[in-house]
Amino acid sequence: MAESVEKTDEISAIDADEEEKHFQKVVSAFLYYKTLARNRIRRAFYSYGRLSATHKRLVPKYEAHLAQLLKCIDRNDALIRQILSGCEHLFNNYSMSSNVNQSSTDQDSLPPPSGVTSMDMDKVKTTIKQFVRDWSEDGQEERSICYAPIIEEVKRRFPLSSTTNSDDSTNNISSVQILVPGAGLGRLSWEFARLGYTCQGNEVSLYMLIASHFILNKCSQVNGHTIHPWILNFCNNITNDDQLRAVQFPDVNTASLSPNSRFSMSAGDFLQVYTESNDWDCVATCFFIDTAHNIIEYVERLWTILKPGGVWINFGPLLYHFEDIPNEESFELSYSDLRSVILSCGFQIENEKLPIRAGYIKNHRSMLHYEITNMVEQLKFIVEQLKRPPFNRKDYNILTFDNLTNNQLLQVLTDVFAVIDPKEQAHKIDIRDEEPDKTATRHMNTLKMLGYRPKLDTDVNTFRQNLVSGDKSVVFPILQWLLEKVPEHKERAYLGRYLSRTEVPTEFLSDPEIAEQYERCDELMEEFKEIHHAYKETTSTPHTIEDLRRDIKQLEDEKETLQKRLEKQKPRVQKVPAAQIELAKNYRQEVEKEAKLNTMKQDLQNAINQLEQKIQRLERQIADQRSSSYDQSPEAIMKRMEEENQVNSYLVTEKFPKQLSQMKTKLKYYEEVTSNKALGQTELTSYRAKISELNSAINKLHEKRVLIKDPTADNLAVFRQQALIVARRKEQAAERLTQLRAENDVLEKQSGRGASINGGGGGGVSSLMKQAGHIPQGEEFQRYVNMLRSKGNAYKRKRQELNDMTAEIQLLKRTEELLKEQVEQIKSRMSMEERKQGIEGYFSTQERLEQLSTMKMEQDELKGKSLDEITNLIKTLNTRISSKKAELDPILKEVKPLRAKVQELRSEYEAKKTKYDALNANFESSRSTLESEVRGFYDEQYAQESRFHTLRAQMLIHAVQLKRANDEQSSYMSKDKATKSTRELLNKQISDYEVRIKANRDRQKATKDVHIDGTKQMKYWRDLLRMMELKQKLATGDS
Repeated sequence: MAESVEKTDEISAIDADEEEKHFQKVVSAFLYYKTLARNRIRRAFYSYGRLSATHKRLVPKYEAHLAQLLKCIDRNDALIRQILSGCEHLFNNYSMSSNVNQSSTDQDSLPPPSGVTSMDMDKVKTTIKQFVRDWSEDGQEERSICYAPIIEEVKRRFPLSSTTNSDDSTNNISSVQILVPGAGLGRLSWEFARLGYTCQGNEVSLYMLIASHFILNKCSQVNGHTIHPWILNFCNNITNDDQLRAVQFPDVNTASLSPNSRFSMSAGDFLQVYTESNDWDCVATCFFIDTAHNIIEYVERLWTILKPGGVWINFGPLLYHFEDIPNEESFELSYSDLRSVILSCGFQIENEKLPIRAGYIKNHRSMLHYEITNMVEQLKFIVEQLKRPPFNRKDYNILTFDNLTNNQLLQVLTDVFAVIDPKEQAHKIDIRDEEPDKTATRHMNTLKMLGYRPKLDTDVNTFRQNLVSGDKSVVFPILQWLLEKVPEHKERAYLGRYLSRTEVPTEFLSDPEIAEQYERCDELMEEFKEIHHAYKETTSTPHTIEDLRRDIKQLEDEKETLQKRLEKQKPRVQKVPAAQIELAKNYRQEVEKEAKLNTMKQDLQNAINQLEQKIQRLERQIADQRSSSYDQSPEAIMKRMEEENQVNSYLVTEKFPKQLSQMKTKLKYYEEVTSNKALGQTELTSYRAKISELNSAINKLHEKRVLIKDPTADNLAVFRQQALIVARRKEQAAERLTQLRAENDVLEKQSGRGASINGGGGGGVSSLMKQAGHIPQGEEFQRYVNMLRSKGNAYKRKRQELNDMTAEIQLLKRTEELLKEQVEQIKSRMSMEERKQGIEGYFSTQERLEQLSTMKMEQDELKGKSLDEITNLIKTLNTRISSKKAELDPILKEVKPLRAKVQELRSEYEAKKTKYDALNANFESSRSTLESEVRGFYDEQYAQESRFHTLRAQMLIHAVQLKRANDEQSSYMSKDKATKSTRELLNKQISDYEVRIKANRDRQKATKDVHIDGTKQMKYWRDLLRMMELKQKLATGDS
C-alpha cells in the first residue's frame, strides 16, 4: 500500500491560507461536477424540446438516452464523493467543507463556486478519464505503448536480483532509486514499486493527488468501482451506448505490494521539491517535460538530481501546456533545439526512437482519434534509400524532399515502381504525359499486386483520392513500405506477372472446354509455384567448392563399391546355366510389364473417375438448364441460340480478327516509334508536310479513277454497295451489342452497390452532386436537365431493345422445346427399330463409346504433351549439370594446391588458438576475482550509504523532538507568564472541559426533573379534557 501523500518542506513557500483556499477550490470543483454535467444535459433537453414533432419522431429514443445520462452522472458524483471522503485531512493542516456528504440535487441551477473556472472543471473531467488510462483494462493499449518501453529500459539498465528471506521466501528488492515526475494517478510509479525498485512519484496537481490517494490507499478489490468517463462527450459517438459506456477500475489490486516495498508520493512543484544533487539513480518522465514554463530548467534540474552514471528515460511529445494560455510564461523549443540543450547539459543520448504513435486518454470507440507521431525519421529513411543504388538520387535531402510537389512525389513513386517491376513498360513514363486517372489506376493495381495494405481506419475512397492528388500522408507510407523490402517486392512483381488470375465470368465457366482450360491454367500456376520454390531452394542453398568435392568423392566411393560387388558376383553368375539366366531375365521383364500395366490401369481408372465426375457435372448443368428453362418454348430458345451463335461467329470470324489485325498494326507502328530516337520539332514538321502531300496525291488519283471508270459497266456495283451497307450495319450492331453488354454489366454492378448503400433509394446523380458539395445554377442547370433528358431517351431506347431481346429469347426457348421433342421422337423411333432388329441399346452404347474414345484421345494427347515436357526438362537439366561440371573442373585443379596451404594454416591456427585459450582463461579468472571484489566494495558502499541516510533521518527527527522538548521546558520554566507552555494550555483546557461537563450535568438533572413534572401535568389535562367532553355529550343528549 502506498504511503500517505506527504507535504514536503519545499512546498511551505506558499502561504498556508492560499494553500487552504486552493484545496477548498479543488474540492469545490469536484463537487460542482454533477451540477455542470446536469446543466449540459438540461441544455440537450432544451434543444430537443425545440425540435418539431416530425423531427422528434425520427429520434424517438433520444429523450430516454438523456435520462440514462442523468443516471450515469449520479453514479459519477457518488464516486467523486467517495473519493473526497477519504482525504479530509490529506495534508494534516486543514479539513474539507462539510457539504461533501450532502446531495447537490437542490444546487443544479447554481453558478460555479467562487474561484472555480472552466479550466478547473476541465481538470476534473481529465482526472476522471485518467482512471481509464492508468487503472482500467481499456487503458492497457496506451500503457503498453507508453509505460512498457520505460519499464523495460529500467529493467535492462538496473537488473533485479533475488534475495532469500529468513523464511526461505524470495524477495526482489532493489536499492535503485527511481523518481517519476508528473506521476498522475501513480500507475507507472506503482509498477516500479511492484517490481522491487525504490520509487517515488511526484505530482503538483491536487486533482491528481486526491484521486491517486483514493486509488492507491482505498481500493483493494479488482474492478470494484465503476465510472462513466465519456458521458459529456456528445461528439463523434458511433452509438448512444458508446457515450454511456462504463469502465471498471482498478484492473489490479493496488494493495498487493510487498510489505518491504518502498513506494511514496510527494506533492509539490518539481523544481521546488527536488533540489538536492546526486540523489536519484533514474528519473522516468512520461508526458511530462512539456509541462514546464521553461523546459531548459527541467533539463538542468534533471542533470543535477541524478547520480553520476544515472539514467534519464523520457517518453512523450512537446505539446507545451502554457503555449496558448494568456498571461503565462512559456518558452517553446523544437526537438532539434531541445536535443542540443540536452547534450550541452552533459547528457549522452544512448537510445533514441522516432516516430512512435501514441494516444493520450483515447476513446477507442470514438470516430475521431488524436495520435502523437513524427515524420522526421520516415523522411530520413526514404531519402537515405533513394540516395543508394539503383535509385542514385543524390540531390535529395530531408528539406528538398519534403518540399516536393504532389506531382513530383507521384513521379518518384512511379520511378520506384519502375525499379521494382522493370519489365512493366507502363512505369517508365513521365506522369505529365499521362492522365491522372490512368496514373492512379496503374498505381492502385501495382500496390494490389505487391500486397500493400493501408491502415485499418483508412477509407478506400479517401485513400484513392489522396493517391490521385499525391498527398504526402499517403505517398510517404507507401514509399517507406516499398523501400524497406525492395528485393521481396521485386520477386512479388515477377511472380505477379505469371500468377495473376484471369477473371472469367461465371456464365462462361458453364462451357466445359472453358472450364477445363481454366482448371488447366490453375494447375500450371501451381506447377509454376512448385518449380519456382524448388529453384529458390536450389539457388539459396550455399554450394561451396568443398561441398561439391565431397559429393564427387562420395559418388566415386559408391562407384568403386558397386564395381567390387560386380566383381564378386561375376564368378557366381558364370556358374549359373544360361537357361536359368534367360528365365530370370524374362521374369524380371514380366514383373516390370506388370508394374507398368498396373500403373496404366490406375491411370485409366483415374481417367474414368474424372470422366464420370465430368459427366455428373454436365448432367447437373443440363438439369440446371432445364430447370431454368421451365415454361419456355424450345423453338424460341433454339432461335435465340441460333441468333446468338450467328452473332458470336460473326464476332469471332470477322470483327475480332479485323480488330486484332488493326491492333497488331498499331502495335507495330508503336514499336517502330519507340525503337526510333525522339523526333525534333523540325523533323515533325517535315513529316507532316510529306503526309499532306501524300494525302493530296491520293485524292487526285481517286478523282482521276472516278472520272475514267464507267459506273454503268460494273453490274455488281449495286450489290457491292448493298453488301458494304450490310457489313457496316453488322459492325454497328456488333459494336452496339458490345456496348450494351458492357453497360448492362456496369448497371447491374451499380444497382447492386446502390441497393446496399442507399437502401434502394433513388437520386444517384443528385446524391453525387450533394456529396460533391455543388448545386448547379443557370446554364449549368440547363445542361444538367438536357443531360437527364438524353439519358431518359437512351433509357427508353434500351428498354425497347431489351423488350425485343426478351421476345427473341422466348422464341428461341420455344424452338429449343420443339427440337427436344423431335429428338425424343427420333430416339423413341430408334429404340423401336433396335428392338425390331434385336439390338436394343445399341444406339446409346455406341454414343457412349464414341464419347469415351474421344475423351481417351484427349487424355492421351495431354499425357503425350506432359511426357514431352518432362523429357525436355530432364534433357535441359542434364545439359546444365554437364556444363556445371565442365566449369568446375578448372576450379578443382586450382583448389588442389590451395588445400595443402589450408592444412598448414589450420595447424598453425590450432597452435595459436591453444595458446590464446590458455591466456584467456588466466585473464578470465583474474577478471572474475576482481569483479567479485569490486561488487563486494559496491555492496558495502551501498550499505554504508543507506545506513548514513537512515542515521541522518533519525538525527533530524531527534533534533526536531529535542527542539520541541527544549521549547516546552523553557516555556514551563519561564517566569514570563505571558507565554504559557503547552502543558499549561492543555491543563487549562482540561479544567475548562471539566467545568463545562459539570455544568452540563446539572442542567441535565434540572431538565429531567422538569420533564417528569410536565409529563404528569399533561396527563392531568388529558383526563380533564375527556371529562369535559363526556359532560358535553350528556348535556346534548348524544349517545
